[in-house]
Amino acid sequence: MSKGDHSRLEGEVTLDAFLAGRIKVSQPGSGYRAGLDAVVLAATIANTGEARVLDLGAGVGTAGLCIAARLPKAEVVLLEREPALAALAQQNIARNGMAERVSVI
Repeated sequence: MSKGDHSRLEGEVTLDAFLAGRIKVSQPGSGYRAGLDAVVLAATIANTGEARVLDLGAGVGTAGLCIAARLPKAEVVLLEREPALAALAQQNIARNGMAERVSVI
């Protein structure tokens, strides 16, 4: 992203799979990219039934989506300050069919 303009992404966007393809995520092709760290973070949330999770600095939503995939009763809110990343997170929620349980702010 160019300095001062955080409303759009520069360069390509890739489509990547997580959790053996259960989650598909669009993310910027360069800069910070979600990887195994998001999957490991999601795995730390215990499956105790219903859960409410707030993912601060969610980026494109990878960790939150992995939590929602692992915990079918979890409600997840993704909070991201960069509009372009939040827009990708919204697309990723829809792509993975999780709009009923996952939202982005």
